Amino acid sequence: MEMLSMQWVLAVDIITAAIAIGFLLFITIPQPARTTLAVKSNVIQDMVQSFRYLWSRRGLTILLVLVAILGLFTTPPFILMPVLVTNNWPGTYSSWAG
Repeated sequence: MEMLSMQWVLAVDIITAAIAIGFLLFITIPQPARTTLAVKSNVIQDMVQSFRYLWSRRGLTILLVLVAILGLFTTPPFILMPVLVTNNWPGTYSSWAG
């Protein structure tokens, strides 16, 4: 890709996207019959029911805890990255790009 000009890179991108969309055109998505709820759902009740389901499945609970821990430890470094870059490498890109 680095040997191609920007126009060819974009052309390859568009062609591969068209191929992917072409494959998706042959997939049928089943449409289940619609049902109407006799009782209006309550958001709090839905949340409680969702958490009960989640806690009853040990694998989902572990996955949720791991994702929460991962987010807790990876979000601050990504947020503070611009501060690190500007403090350790002052100046603009053009001043050190050569």
